[in-house]
Amino acid sequence: MPRYICTGLSKTALLDEIAESQGLTTPKFISIIYDEAIEIIGQIPNFASMLRTTCALYLRGHRPAVGEQAALKQVAVMHVAQKCAAVLRKRHA
Repeated sequence: MPRYICTGLSKTALLDEIAESQGLTTPKFISIIYDEAIEIIGQIPNFASMLRTTCALYLRGHRPAVGEQAALKQVAVMHVAQKCAAVLRKRHA
């Protein structure tokens, strides 16, 4: 999918549409996305990129099934656990 589809005003309009479909204001929707990403991943190195990805997935009609959501969360938890272990090893080295 071309990158320009989810930039600038197009991205804003898409985020508005996604938020509305969830019964949320756009700022609340973005806040929820941010909070969930922090909870699952622990950090967001490029939030704008994450929002572009959200738009792209929305345009593709991608809605993870419950099982897929659980699997994605499990992978994210493992990733965070590995990062935490690496930080602890560095502190105790």
